[in-house]
Amino acid sequence: MDTKRKGDIAEQSVILRALELSFDVVAPLGDRLPYDLVLAKGQQFFRIQVKAAWYDSAKENYAVDVRRTKAHRREMLRTYYTDTDFDFAILHIQER
Repeated sequence: MDTKRKGDIAEQSVILRALELSFDVVAPLGDRLPYDLVLAKGQQFFRIQVKAAWYDSAKENYAVDVRRTKAHRREMLRTYYTDTDFDFAILHIQER
């Protein structure tokens, strides 16, 4: 399964769980922002970055890429997030 599909599954899983927990969910249009979703509870808003984790059998633990990936004219640009890019990161671990 490609990484984009894994990311889509992770985002949808987070949306479902947030709705179950009575959060309102706002999904930005496009993928240019450093966060994937906004969760709201009353007057509080939280920018959420969703990451799909994978199992690294060599290290016997889960791993996640902490970089931002953007495509620019057929070139993949990877940069690290800053402290102000989002409020919380939510890791999705799919069953093995």
